[in-house]
Amino acid sequence: MIQLLMAPVLSVALGAVSVANALIFEAVRDSAGRNILFIRDCGTGGLPQDEGRLGTSTCEEWQESFAGERTYRARSGQPYRYPGDAAVLASHLRQTRYAEVWLFSGGGDLGEGVRMGRLFRQARVTVRVPNVVRVRGAMPWPKPENEVYCVSACTVAFMGGFFRYMDPDATYQVHSASKVAGTIDSTVVTKLARGELREIVERECVSGRYWAVSLFTYFQNTLLLPTSNPQRPEREDEYMAYAQRSMATLPYSADDEARDRERLSNEGLAAAQDMMMRIERDCMRSAINELRQRLGAREPRAEPALRMVEVMYNVSIKETATLTRETMLRMGYLTQDLESGVRP
Repeated sequence: MIQLLMAPVLSVALGAVSVANALIFEAVRDSAGRNILFIRDCGTGGLPQDEGRLGTSTCEEWQESFAGERTYRARSGQPYRYPGDAAVLASHLRQTRYAEVWLFSGGGDLGEGVRMGRLFRQARVTVRVPNVVRVRGAMPWPKPENEVYCVSACTVAFMGGFFRYMDPDATYQVHSASKVAGTIDSTVVTKLARGELREIVERECVSGRYWAVSLFTYFQNTLLLPTSNPQRPEREDEYMAYAQRSMATLPYSADDEARDRERLSNEGLAAAQDMMMRIERDCMRSAINELRQRLGAREPRAEPALRMVEVMYNVSIKETATLTRETMLRMGYLTQDLESGVRP
């Protein structure tokens, strides 16, 4: 569950809004004078407030993407213990009532995206991916490097909004999450070198089953208005228990294992990351298919929730799939917006 308690010093610092956060949490007013919380990656899009003297960046490492609780090294060289984006968001939502929250991020920690989305839903927050014109109504942005986008963990957080809007020209992109996209830990490397592939596949499939049922339940709840539909319990222990049940069919045949052993023999550990990412996707797809067969059409909004998980994991971590505003409206992922999407 989400930890909402924070050290008193953090709560005091947040009052100034300029505290270093993994994401930038910036309180602004839009062109209509409404309170807006703009949550974005530092350094994204060329916003002038992210630059110091002579065009140097003011961004710290933890300000550049969705991030959970951990210790970072600041530009000063000193360690900085960051409580996680969800904890910072909870503090902002307790202090001020915002007309909307705007998102502009390339993603990051998937679990933190889920935790932020749950907070949006609990607080009944309206969430928007704005366009450049809307942002310019709230702050100077003389030379945008690109349109506003919401990718990966950002899209997961966005789905938690009680009302969800995406402006024309803003982009919403999904790709598969991966814990081996950057590096593979030494334990996995050792096991791969020994050829202990099946044990690794079983572990990855447990992870895939966990995220399949976790994201499915999360998305299903985001698609059900809590004012008229009961929310499904989101319990980490139940997700893990489901994930660890014996699988009827492991999506990894003896032929798959033989091919991977041969590839490791020919290419060495250079092939390991590609193999692991493929195994992650195959296990997730298997878990999604199992959920679809088990649930069918018996539960409200089950199919569009599964479709969202499916879209995420049908795309490689190396690629992104853009969901158009029209597609998202048709699938019920967006709230029907009666305005033009641009308020000059």
